Amino acid sequence: AAVERRWDEAIPALRPLLNAWKDVPVGRGTDPRWVSRLEVWLLLGEALLETGSIAEALEVLQSADRFSGCGVQEAAHVPNILVLRARAYERLRRPSDALKDLDRLLGLWKNAEPGLPLHAEAKAMRARLAGPAR
Repeated sequence: AAVERRWDEAIPALRPLLNAWKDVPVGRGTDPRWVSRLEVWLLLGEALLETGSIAEALEVLQSADRFSGCGVQEAAHVPNILVLRARAYERLRRPSDALKDLDRLLGLWKNAEPGLPLHAEAKAMRARLAGPAR
């Protein structure tokens, strides 16, 4: 359901996964669930944001800050999590918090290949939030 963006079906399926894994330590280790948790945070956060549960989405997406790995999964998911959080902060009218996450992402991706859609989105959002209306 999440892959097809059927969020109303995905949310009830994703929530129990996080609850089932709550006792699994976050960070590097031999338990493969620590990597899957990052993906569930991403999917559940996006689902909640897209269905209008912005505060809950933000809470889920902030959980990723407890993650301490630095492998391929993190490289794939953390940038998306940061942009989703920035969107949530923007919707909650907290532009300074959105800018912090965008600056974190843009700092991580300072040598990014031109044309990456997520990088372009982050730069555009940052420019909009930091613009003269702020």
